[in-house]
Amino acid sequence: MPKIKKNVKPNIKKGRKTSVSDSKIRNLLESITDMIFEADVNGNITHANRMTLRMFGYTQSDLRNGINILDIIVTNEADRIKASISKLINSEDLEEDLGLEEYTAQRADGSTFPITIHLNRIIDDTGQITGIRGIIFNADSGKSYKAALQISEEKLRFIVDSISDGIIVTDLEGKIVEVNNATLQKAGYTRKQEIIGQNAFEFIVQKDQQRFQQDIFDTIAKRDVQEKVEYTLWAVDGKKFDAEISSALLRDSEGNPTGFIGVVRDVTSRKKIESTLRSSEERLQAIVENAPDAIFIYDNDGNMTYGNRKAEELTGYSKIEFMGKNIFDMGIITEEYIPLVVEKLKQFRGIPGGPQEVELLNKSGRRILIEVTVFPIAKQGTGEVVGIARDVTERKRMEKELNEHRHNLETLIEERTKELTSTKEKLRRETTDSRKTQQ
Repeated sequence: MPKIKKNVKPNIKKGRKTSVSDSKIRNLLESITDMIFEADVNGNITHANRMTLRMFGYTQSDLRNGINILDIIVTNEADRIKASISKLINSEDLEEDLGLEEYTAQRADGSTFPITIHLNRIIDDTGQITGIRGIIFNADSGKSYKAALQISEEKLRFIVDSISDGIIVTDLEGKIVEVNNATLQKAGYTRKQEIIGQNAFEFIVQKDQQRFQQDIFDTIAKRDVQEKVEYTLWAVDGKKFDAEISSALLRDSEGNPTGFIGVVRDVTSRKKIESTLRSSEERLQAIVENAPDAIFIYDNDGNMTYGNRKAEELTGYSKIEFMGKNIFDMGIITEEYIPLVVEKLKQFRGIPGGPQEVELLNKSGRRILIEVTVFPIAKQGTGEVVGIARDVTERKRMEKELNEHRHNLETLIEERTKELTSTKEKLRRETTDSRKTQQ
């Protein structure tokens, strides 16, 4: 069997992850009634679905022991299939397609039957050709390759019509040649004949037409895929809706552009949700910015990531000055309170805490006593802390004055009480002495 002679860069975007797991794909292949197999570059079959094994009379055990493509093709046609595989693997044309080829297949028991086979290359993410994949149609069952293609097309049409996103196929001038049911429903049509033949440009609102045309030109020039570009579209009833369109260039067997295929997703609901969320965020931002207390956010190391207007007023620093700065490096915590703040940061384990009194030293050097309450938030997988600080300097001053007044009042009352007690005792003695004198 042929060997790989070089790497080939696949015509896909490197690193793109498939949305369906390998196990799900395997399960899907097992349920298909057509024969599907994969082989390495030496022709050793590495996977075959149930239908393939059953039609050729092999078992999974036989597959593990080793089956080569040449084992399932009659001897006098072996050279032809080897030549086809060699051409497929060594071709410099990324779009190389051998089309459908007819062979005489050979079962494990030696019996034969006619087949039609389609082969293509398996290319990994690094651009390395790792093998071939084949689809086999049993011509002996009464299906010619044209009938097989028709059945495959019917299956494909059923799948396309079952997709919730709109799918549109056009020629190079934008004339619509095929659509699925989802496109009809969203555009407001009931039959495909009503939309086929119209130009796709007519469904793009005027403000987006020039951009849409430029995107189409870019797709042709780059022979690439335009992914998730937003446009505003018209429906047949004159209503507009927002859509996200991914488009790709269609080519014939020789690689010449023949048209476009586009996947259209209605994002009107998503845009409304995004707008609602954006409005909510703006309202929340306005509330936070104008809150009477200072609100700031810092990470577990004490690095500031946000502060509202009251935080600016309290510290004397602007957002630009304290964003990204460490609270200890800024020197806004007085020396007496630094050990307490450090200990509180160590103790913090994502549990709300406070209120805790801390003394700040603002930019002008004024000492400010604040009362801080903290609680955790999660942001993109990292932990942060929200602190709400209230200036209690004036309150503490008033409390101190009140305590002093209370103390002074209590002292005054105590002194007056002693004076009254002394006066009362003196009066009692004088009265007693007067009575004795009278007697």
